[in-house]
Amino acid sequence: MRFSLRRAGRHHNVVAPYLALFVALGGSAYAAATVTSADILDETIQSVDIGQDAVTLDRLHYDSVNGSKIINGSVTGPDVANEG
Repeated sequence: MRFSLRRAGRHHNVVAPYLALFVALGGSAYAAATVTSADILDETIQSVDIGQDAVTLDRLHYDSVNGSKIINGSVTGPDVANEG
């Protein structure tokens, strides 16, 4: 009887960390699969939440960024590229 209890105790030491890892990874995968743009409240994503160069011209819809959507003074001469 003692031998089987020792084996069970050692087995638990291996199973518990794997179970914790499985639960942690499963929760992340579930969140990644179920959180959509409809779940994000307006005005909750800030510029610090977006990686540098994550938003590029090919990802913007035509005419989605215009003068009325840019804060005064946020775009200056050096920020603007010459066309052509």
